[in-house]
Amino acid sequence: VLNSLPQETHWFCPGNRPKRLNEAGCIKADYNDTSSVNDASDVNAPSSAQKRIEIFYQALPILGFDSPDAIGLQNGLKEGIVKQVARCSRCIYRYYESRPPFVRQLQ
Repeated sequence: VLNSLPQETHWFCPGNRPKRLNEAGCIKADYNDTSSVNDASDVNAPSSAQKRIEIFYQALPILGFDSPDAIGLQNGLKEGIVKQVARCSRCIYRYYESRPPFVRQLQ
């Protein structure tokens, strides 16, 4: 599901809304702004960043498989993660911020 999203869709933040860029061309991070982070029915919508995060964490177990069928999915997920955190500081923050609830689910 994540790799089928449009290229401009950020997995971890509502980053495909109008962007405020800093001097380096990166999105200015407003880490406290969660006004548009909620569950929406359209996973592509900026407002459904939380839903995309949940989908991401549901996809992580694929990394534990060693079958040939899993290799393509694993590579796609790894490439997606690198792309997402390389382009947006807010995605990096939201990625790390969302980890503790996921770890609690595993326990």
